[in-house]
Amino acid sequence: DWVNDSLGIFASKTGVGVMMAATFPMLVNPEFLTAAKPNMLPFELAPLADDHPHANLMRNSASADWAFAWDSLTLPTLNITGLCDRVFLDKDIVDGWLERLANVTREEWADCGHLVPLERPEKLVASLAKFGSGL
Repeated sequence: DWVNDSLGIFASKTGVGVMMAATFPMLVNPEFLTAAKPNMLPFELAPLADDHPHANLMRNSASADWAFAWDSLTLPTLNITGLCDRVFLDKDIVDGWLERLANVTREEWADCGHLVPLERPEKLVASLAKFGSGL
């Protein structure tokens, strides 16, 4: 709650730059972080417009309702968890959700964080293709 609430304030008052500079090292794998640093620092300070997609995400993420009947899902589900996410990943919560899914394939990636499609796109495509071919 603290992280979600504070990131919303950061983004609304100073833009995405401060929010990303404050959290990015704890969200992604070290290799991706090193490659991204030249494009992220220094950053501009500019408040986000209310209709900006990041403003919408920050404004609503803290109040998302996750009280869903997870055990009612029976469709095949692939869950990929990036273990380098030290901001949003709460393994106990993820484990609890996944235990309630009837038909889940679980992958935990030690070489990835919060931004799976950006950090490991080739690995993600291979995993999705393998999962899809098994359906």
